[in-house]
Amino acid sequence: MPENPLALKNTYISSGYGERDLWGTYDFHLGLDIVAPAYTEIYAADGGEVIFAGDNGSYGLMVKIRHEDSVMTYYAHMNALSVKVGDR
Repeated sequence: MPENPLALKNTYISSGYGERDLWGTYDFHLGLDIVAPAYTEIYAADGGEVIFAGDNGSYGLMVKIRHEDSVMTYYAHMNALSVKVGDR
């Protein structure tokens, strides 16, 4: 794992936390969307338990992780899954 996984080259934030206009509809985005090139390895933001791993409609292949402080992170639009529900 890189020393700082967020310091990967060729990544960018496509949608930040906070107010945004999404296709003409105003909403509040509760997350931070980071885009990386296809086949870039993805690392969890923190330790936790995988509570979902599979196809999730418009998100495509997706993983949801519940962290110890009850925060959840989502990883979507992936090429493949390498974890399953219950993994830590």
